[in-house]
Amino acid sequence: LGTEWRVKQFSFRGGYHYQQSPYMDAPVTNDVTGFSAGIGFNFGNVKLDIAYETSKKYDSYDFYSQYDEVDTTDLKIDNSKVTATIVFKI
Repeated sequence: LGTEWRVKQFSFRGGYHYQQSPYMDAPVTNDVTGFSAGIGFNFGNVKLDIAYETSKKYDSYDFYSQYDEVDTTDLKIDNSKVTATIVFKI
């Protein structure tokens, strides 16, 4: 789900994403959620865009599955990235 607003030469973008785990028996914590935001500027023959995206997911990992005495570890997985794009119109 997202939106883009243009005001003169500026573009403002934002969005939210939700990705459900593809496995039927997976816990709800395997679902991925995140958001993105960006801004762009149109110079005429050149466009510059900068975007930020982040996502979060919770999971558990069994380091030693052969040993019942060792508990699984709960993981919080955060991913973030910044992307910059420049486009030249020829």
